[in-house]
Amino acid sequence: MSSSVTPTTVPESRRKYCDYGGRFDIMDIMRNQRHLIRGLAAAVIALAIVLVAAPYDQNGASMDAYAQSDESEYIQEILAWDERRAKGLVRPTGWMSVVGLHLLSPGDNTFGSASDNALVFPEKAPVHAGILRETDGVVTIEVTDGVVITLDESPVTTMTLGKDVDDTTTVLNMGSFQFYIIERNNSSYVRLKDTDCEACKDFQGIERFKISPEWRIEAKWLPYDPPKEIEIPTIVGYVAKETTPGVAEFTVDGKTVRLEPTGDPADQLFFVFADLTTEFETYGGGRYLYTGPVDSNGIVILDFNKAYNPPCVFTNYATCPLPRAVNRMDIRLEAGEKMYGGEH
Repeated sequence: MSSSVTPTTVPESRRKYCDYGGRFDIMDIMRNQRHLIRGLAAAVIALAIVLVAAPYDQNGASMDAYAQSDESEYIQEILAWDERRAKGLVRPTGWMSVVGLHLLSPGDNTFGSASDNALVFPEKAPVHAGILRETDGVVTIEVTDGVVITLDESPVTTMTLGKDVDDTTTVLNMGSFQFYIIERNNSSYVRLKDTDCEACKDFQGIERFKISPEWRIEAKWLPYDPPKEIEIPTIVGYVAKETTPGVAEFTVDGKTVRLEPTGDPADQLFFVFADLTTEFETYGGGRYLYTGPVDSNGIVILDFNKAYNPPCVFTNYATCPLPRAVNRMDIRLEAGEKMYGGEH
């Protein structure tokens, strides 16, 4: 930073002490030096106070600036996650496009839009589209003559259908509809989607709690050896049998919280939980959270800013797991998605 001195007019009475160049005499120079020294001293003291008050790293960068930069980057990360989440919901085959879930009975199940079908599809489906036959867990399809149903753009007349629990799920297309077979609790269902869904067009986004890095929690991982068998209730009434590999433990406002997930600690964990916002600010059936793997120090990151609503918030035709008693937290978890305005 440069400093400048404003030129001063020398009084007539003192000009005899100046040389022809208009410079001040020695007394003026000394006085100016004393003022300059006092000013520099004050500036140095002020700078020292700033240096002491603001922590700096070894490269001289302000730690406060780093913290603000890190928080800003984190907020942008969560906002980008929100955007991907919204796009996933409203894509042509996202959860908002699900318009049907039909249980297959053993034997023949006719399907189409007519009311005399065993499986009644929405009005714009063909009146009598065909037959879905369930035999000892194996599902085949027979398509009615004149009805166009395709697999990878190739017409289908009859074939065996792979389920979502198989290595290859058979996904069929019929006009704007897409359908496939899912297996839940040893029963077969048809999941039906409409790629031209009205709900997708009306979607206005999901309200969320304020993003806060404080809800990105480092939890201690306590593994079970062996993994524990558990029963998970679902919104459609049946109980799913799963295993939990351990428990994540952390503290919020002095309270110890323990959550049991499903999944693989070496890859990804899945938490279904409720808290004191459930049924008020957030969905009554709880919320979900995925994490990354447990690290080498036995720590798993639970980023509750990424807590999200179950699929059954957006459609009546999902088979959502519900929070078990052990995963109902006695805290207000004010992070992640709030209740969706169009909740089912």
